[in-house]
Amino acid sequence: MSAEWRDGDNRENQSRPLIKRPVVYLALAWMGGMIVGSAGAAPVWGFAWAAVVCGGAHGAIVWMARRNGGAWRIGAGGILLWGAVFLLGAARQRQLADEERLSQAMIQAALADGVVSFTGRMGSSVSARDQSATFDVTDCLLRAAKDGAVYRLPLAIRVTCRGPALWAVTKANPAPGHWVSIRDAQWNPPGQVNPGVFQYDDYLRDHGAVGLAVCYSDRQLMIAPPTDAGGWTRFQGWVAGYRTAVTGLIRVSMSEEQAKLVEAILFGRAWRIPEKQRDAFLRSGTMHLFAVSGLHTGLMAFFVFLGFRLARIRPKWAYVGACLCLVIYVILTDFRPSAIRAAIMYGCVSAPFFLKYKVDPLAALAFAAIVSLAIWPRALWQAGFQLSYLCMLGLLTLAPPLMDLLTFQAPGRKGVGETPSWWARRGRVWLSQLVLRPAMVCLAVQLVLLPFLTLYFQRVSFIAPLTAILTAFPVMVAIGASALLSTVGFLGPDVAGGLGWLAGQSAALTKWVSVGLAWAPGASVATAGMPYYMIGAYYVWLFSASWLRPVRTPVEAFRGRAELLIRLAGVAVFWAVLGWIGVGDGSLRIVFLDVGQGDACFTQFPDGKTMLVDGGGGGRQWDQGTRTVVPALTAMGVRKLDLLVATHPDADHVGGLPAVMQVWPPALTLHSGDDDKDTAVAERFETAMTVFAFRNKAVRAGDRFDGDGYAAEVLWPTDAAVAAPESNAASVALRIVYDQFAMLLAGDMEADAEGELIRAKAPLEATLLKVSHHGSSGVATSAFLQAVDPEVSVISVGIDNRYGHPAPSVVERLEKAGVMIFRTDRHGAIEFKTDGRRLWARVATATKGGG
Repeated sequence: MSAEWRDGDNRENQSRPLIKRPVVYLALAWMGGMIVGSAGAAPVWGFAWAAVVCGGAHGAIVWMARRNGGAWRIGAGGILLWGAVFLLGAARQRQLADEERLSQAMIQAALADGVVSFTGRMGSSVSARDQSATFDVTDCLLRAAKDGAVYRLPLAIRVTCRGPALWAVTKANPAPGHWVSIRDAQWNPPGQVNPGVFQYDDYLRDHGAVGLAVCYSDRQLMIAPPTDAGGWTRFQGWVAGYRTAVTGLIRVSMSEEQAKLVEAILFGRAWRIPEKQRDAFLRSGTMHLFAVSGLHTGLMAFFVFLGFRLARIRPKWAYVGACLCLVIYVILTDFRPSAIRAAIMYGCVSAPFFLKYKVDPLAALAFAAIVSLAIWPRALWQAGFQLSYLCMLGLLTLAPPLMDLLTFQAPGRKGVGETPSWWARRGRVWLSQLVLRPAMVCLAVQLVLLPFLTLYFQRVSFIAPLTAILTAFPVMVAIGASALLSTVGFLGPDVAGGLGWLAGQSAALTKWVSVGLAWAPGASVATAGMPYYMIGAYYVWLFSASWLRPVRTPVEAFRGRAELLIRLAGVAVFWAVLGWIGVGDGSLRIVFLDVGQGDACFTQFPDGKTMLVDGGGGGRQWDQGTRTVVPALTAMGVRKLDLLVATHPDADHVGGLPAVMQVWPPALTLHSGDDDKDTAVAERFETAMTVFAFRNKAVRAGDRFDGDGYAAEVLWPTDAAVAAPESNAASVALRIVYDQFAMLLAGDMEADAEGELIRAKAPLEATLLKVSHHGSSGVATSAFLQAVDPEVSVISVGIDNRYGHPAPSVVERLEKAGVMIFRTDRHGAIEFKTDGRRLWARVATATKGGG
């Protein structure tokens, strides 16, 4: 029996090699080189010359191996080849970094009073929303504001049109390749930088754009068709027109809500879905349905191939037709990395019809990665690229052993008890095929994506396998009906109406299932993002298993299943360890969040207790609590708030606190007791404090809160300050002491309060000072700085704010006193850590705003 097992296994391994996959190692070498190139500062030519040397040595060794043979020569040649590819990847990444720096320098030279003018070609189709339209402009020519010099920009510029400019773009209906001239567009400054929070500037850079320009008037832009349009440009224009026609057909054949869902599924336009529904899809683990994954392209190819076969076209040419349709679909999706990967892999699957040999799926995945990164190297840093390829890696490596381990075998074993009945055998088959196998596939995908889900979304869904099973059929129907609608829907309104109804109802059913399960108890959990060393350790543990190697005997098969169970148990332990990230480690941690023109300071005490002082601004247009504070605290591993301090009821301090309190109801809320601030923001905060806070207390100077080795003392306000008409006069000021370290959070305390504290001989000495009122003129007087005697100061302020904060006089006084200055408008979020004697500082970025 063992010989039969071994022979059969060898025959299987001959048809599907598992070890010799050189293209896999080449892909890993290229990606590893790009990662190293992004971290190093070596010049491009250094990596390039080293790659040439390695490549030449590889060629010499291969020539000698052909003349004299020798396995060691072949191995050495392979290592040199991988080294050459590694160095080429590093050189390419350094080239991209140089292009980014050069583009930033050109933009700074071209800026004049915050506006920029340029001309170029439209490099992408127009993404039209309800109140804006966005597109990229490539081959940009910039005119310098000072000397009038003309610069050719290496990167693209993303343009957003609003108001009359939006109507001008809609009327022109441009396509990629059109000439665009932009005059005096508002240049968006760098956005806020916080840990674990989506950074739009990084998103633009990863997609090849240097920044965002905004047009509000139709006089600011001029669009003209290309005079030298080539075949590719004309083809892009045809595709853009076809996409517009398909979008219009979708919108007229179903309800508005269903049309948004179908557009999101078909073209990956997740922004068309309302924010609350997007959050529900994320909680239920079905957000991938709107990312144009391999599921979409696979179903597209299947339906096209099936249509050709029904038309009695030979399989070989049916595959060719399906591949051509996939190319069009990739263009329709604006070259999504996942669509490109799926199209390339589908082409590899059809290779036996033309090349007479079978392509290994893992090798096809690696080949798709090499092609994608060779054409679009910045895709390596895009979340869509990473999640798409990791998903396929899980399907190819983890799904087969999981299905083999945790599914029923269809037939009963003869000679052992009674033979199962027909219904029992059919029940096992249906249970395996319809429930267990899809569940194991979803589990494999979740296991592979787990670190990056925590890194990008700070949330992991536990019901993703269940929602994947329940939504599989309606999603398949929605994609199939949408594909038919985009092809034969133009035959008449009856055809379009019937297909639109089917696609819309299927999409609505998908939404109903996902949203209904999203809010089930324990459906998902918010978690801190894994640090990179833990991500590396996780994948080493997961992919160093024996099931990735050939199985030759029943003993090896049993050993592989046992090891799989051990690995799964290790993943569970890994998850438990992840839950401890962010727990107090005996040091004091302070993070000043970048909330623009506002304040938000998070403190984690040595015993693990947490405190948040203020939460940034909040309103209808932008809520810092929802957009910034909650994601940042989640990424830092915060799971509770022991103490919440609202210094005073101004919008830039308490506007974001209701969203925070809804996620983490604080055990104790401290506030100034100033209830004279009659604004909608202040009322919303008071309501949230009443509903969510377990206890709340109005504090006064002299109140003290002691902890294990640390203490927090309230220095301000007094009863007289609370009675004053100005809310800043009643701002809470805290002094936190831990061993030899002290921190003074001055809120928006004014100069009069500073003087009174000095006269009252209050304990003001502090190593770290949060400068009051965003560094406005009059605060941080020389006498106050002399009394505090800080070594480090932090100014929480928005970039290019209309108040002119911080005042030059304040900055001058701080510099004259020898105080190190950190500013959120230049450094982003600022983190301090101390053991009570030494102080460490880390900033989110040292180049924000160019300061």
